[in-house]
Amino acid sequence: MIRHCIDKKLIKATKVMMDGSLIKADAALNSMVEKNEDGEPSEKEPSKYIKGGKYSNKTHVSYSDPDSTLAGKVGEPKQLRYKVHTTIDRESRIIIDPHVTTGSDVEGKTCMSRLDHIEETFSVKVSELTADRGYGYGINLHQLEARGVTSFIPNFHQDVGDNIDL
Repeated sequence: MIRHCIDKKLIKATKVMMDGSLIKADAALNSMVEKNEDGEPSEKEPSKYIKGGKYSNKTHVSYSDPDSTLAGKVGEPKQLRYKVHTTIDRESRIIIDPHVTTGSDVEGKTCMSRLDHIEETFSVKVSELTADRGYGYGINLHQLEARGVTSFIPNFHQDVGDNIDL
């Protein structure tokens, strides 16, 4: 559908906006069990009571929804969530790339791969990217500059100027 809209000149997909949003998974915190050596849910029964327990994405996984992860904004309780990284055409405001990851995926980590996907899938060259500070990693800003992409992204993270792996 997006390809058709581009062909009909309804969407250009050269000036885009990107943002990530947390989506609550349909799984309860008490579905968390320890991970086995493969990172899969162990055969242990989920605990009836989670109060006082320590859970993290490194050591635990949801038995009922193993693709979800613990995530949440600073200062709020963590919940089992997903994250949808949405890229829209800036002029038409049409979504051109909805991409779902685990809730704990960092927005800045998906930035360049989503731009690559858009350019390859739709045979376009993104010239401008607008995004919030979650994408403001130095490595992203350097790569955007190297590609000739004008970016409207606040310099937020401590690594601005450093070339680090995400």
